[in-house]
Amino acid sequence: MKSSRIITFIAILWFFLGFSYYPKWEKPWSEATISWDVSGYYHYLPAIFIYKDIRQQNWMNEINQKYLPSPAYDQAFGHQNSGNKVNKYAIGQAVLFSPFFLMAHGYATLTGAYPQMGIASHISFSFGLAAWLSRF
Repeated sequence: MKSSRIITFIAILWFFLGFSYYPKWEKPWSEATISWDVSGYYHYLPAIFIYKDIRQQNWMNEINQKYLPSPAYDQAFGHQNSGNKVNKYAIGQAVLFSPFFLMAHGYATLTGAYPQMGIASHISFSFGLAAWLSRF
């Protein structure tokens, strides 16, 4: 019984220190929660729910200029025959992140507190929370 209280205390302390000492949802560019490969896995969510453009992905230019999730736009490649873009990452992580994305996006939509671009700090925070909760 005593050991479970110690473990709970350590988990709460770890959570507090991790979220307060180095808040990745506030970090820019490659230090952000949604950067590098994570941005490729995440790519499906704004494409489907915000921009409704999973084929041409014209919206990625604005995301890359403002948030720079990776130094090069390499999350998708051009399909020669159709001219569409194909995401090179599997959709599995996007499916797992979708409840947290939808909650954060819904909150931003209702309050108007965050930009509706799909990669702002509220989305990153919800993904950090999802990663932390997945440990249990």
